[in-house]
Amino acid sequence: MRYTNLTAFEYDALPGYGAGGATVLASDEIDRLVLVGELRPGFCERGFNSVRLSQYCGIVTTGRRTLEILPKTASAGDPAHARGLVLRLLGANPEMPIARQLDATHGLHSAPLLDVFIAAFFESVVHIARGGLLRLYREHEADITVVRGRVMIHRQVTALIDRRDVVACRFDDLTVDNRWNQVLKTALEEIRPYIQSADLLRRWIELFALFDEVASIEVDSRLFDRLVFDRHANRYKVAIEWARWIIATLSPEISAGPNSAPGLLFDMNVLFQEYIASAIRYQSNRLTECSVKTQDRGRFLARVPSTGATAFALRPDIVLRQHGREVAVADTKWKLVERTASGFIRPAEADMYQMHAYASRYECEHFALIYPWHAGLTGARETSFKLPPSDGREPVVYVVCIELKPSEDQVRFGGSAPMIGALLGARTPANRSDRGRASATS
Repeated sequence: MRYTNLTAFEYDALPGYGAGGATVLASDEIDRLVLVGELRPGFCERGFNSVRLSQYCGIVTTGRRTLEILPKTASAGDPAHARGLVLRLLGANPEMPIARQLDATHGLHSAPLLDVFIAAFFESVVHIARGGLLRLYREHEADITVVRGRVMIHRQVTALIDRRDVVACRFDDLTVDNRWNQVLKTALEEIRPYIQSADLLRRWIELFALFDEVASIEVDSRLFDRLVFDRHANRYKVAIEWARWIIATLSPEISAGPNSAPGLLFDMNVLFQEYIASAIRYQSNRLTECSVKTQDRGRFLARVPSTGATAFALRPDIVLRQHGREVAVADTKWKLVERTASGFIRPAEADMYQMHAYASRYECEHFALIYPWHAGLTGARETSFKLPPSDGREPVVYVVCIELKPSEDQVRFGGSAPMIGALLGARTPANRSDRGRASATS
């Protein structure tokens, strides 16, 4: 069976049959996406004969097709631009093994995401094949013509009592037919119907031939949990993780449970946060006694008078410290912020209330809300907000908008934000000059 692909953008509403206009999904496909949403809360919402996507991007199967979900960016109508952005954000995340294979798949960055993921999985298998497939000893029992290992006396004197031409033996055999290779072969089999590229199909045939002596097995999440990466199997780590993602994503069966949700769906809020934090951390290394902490914990907005218990935990995305003191606090927001009629950028009220709460507990004056730039902000003006004074401080919230590109970034607004804006704007010399022109014309 051969599968087709469907491409959509985050927050799109995908109609079903009879909904009027362009029909996208069949009723069973809607049911399946809703089930994925139950396993991955926030992925989508069911409407009347439709499904509205949320901030998740990546790949999910509808049972008969693969649905590719891309981010809405400055070039929302350009799938190639959006794919390149997703891959760049993924590659910058140190927690994801995809970063190790993306360089080898750069020629596919304009191809559908599934093709890029398949190519990355192939690269991880090629890396293993170069060192030879893992061979492990496995105990066998067989009736053979020469003695090997231990003779099985009971079988020899019972079932084989009249057979002088064979000996019942139990012996260890060094074989590639073990759990590690069986998992990889299963992932290769699972991915075959989704391959549409002739080049990927050729590579699949070459790789699958390497597993000719390996048995096909049923794989579930419990098997992955039982695999122990010892010194012999450690080089399988990346490939096995890819296999886990592929099987969980493309398997025709989806069952309830924390480990059954598709693995090739990525929360853009998290990816954006990790990417910005990584960029700030990299630039801050050039400063003396400067450190970056993400998801900072331990501060609370209030206390209960009667018990003294803390309440309403605060957890800003990024806290910048220098010379032992806090100098800036920032939150990243993966949303399309709007501009006012007068040209200023207007954050959501909830975002500003959140920054006000941070300002009451963090002893610094500089705060930032970091958003992705989009075409609707063209002509907007540099925007900042002064919060009420607190303990002799006059905290200011700067709105920072970054245009994310597949190759490089540009700080469109907020480059003047102390520390945060400066660090983000220092990524390339071109960014600094572009930022200056934007500020001069706003």
